[in-house]
Amino acid sequence: MKRICLFVCLFVVVSLGAQESPDINPFIRGDVNLDARVGIADAVQLVEALFGAGRLDCPDAADSNDDGSVNITDALSILAFLFQGAAMPAPWPGCGLDPTLDPSCYCLATYCPAFSE
Repeated sequence: MKRICLFVCLFVVVSLGAQESPDINPFIRGDVNLDARVGIADAVQLVEALFGAGRLDCPDAADSNDDGSVNITDALSILAFLFQGAAMPAPWPGCGLDPTLDPSCYCLATYCPAFSE
């Protein structure tokens, strides 16, 4: 199933070019564990996933600094948000679509209502 989603995502990215985000599912930026809030558990789950002990059901939410890739700086961004008051990129504080075009375009944040155009 994940491979099919990735294929569809890649097709959409190639089809759209840089015109708009291919996201079709809303999410909250930084909510890695998909519990509808951003907390220390999100940073922990992200580090676990990066080192092979966990998984990411919403890479866009895990890309907390919105640079288009998921890496250790995203965990640090979540911690900076929680403990230093750093800003969190959109979509934040509520559900929304990623305003930037990047390869991480699938998300299973079931707490967010589906957007209709």
